[in-house]
Amino acid sequence: MEEIYKITLQRRTIRRFKQKRIPFVILKKLINSARLAPSAGNLQPLEYILVRDKKLCNKIFDCLRWAAYIHPEGIPPSDKRPSNYIVVLVNMHRAKKEFFAYDV
Repeated sequence: MEEIYKITLQRRTIRRFKQKRIPFVILKKLINSARLAPSAGNLQPLEYILVRDKKLCNKIFDCLRWAAYIHPEGIPPSDKRPSNYIVVLVNMHRAKKEFFAYDV
């Protein structure tokens, strides 16, 4: 418990990213961890897409409201933006409308 508390106190919001490639095996483990997390009614409605292509990452970034409350200063320059995204989708055929927002 004490370790989790210390980690929580050290947490910071990151808005500038190094352009270092994250190994695929690490990203795959992160997605698998999310996939195995509990969901409402154990319906498991979430699906994940890993995006690593720079052009697609730029298109995703353009759709985000990145730090909108401190616009434009909070928007990182193109060489400091995320180089990977894990896109979370909701499979509406498996989701219960009243619960899926909690899962996301």
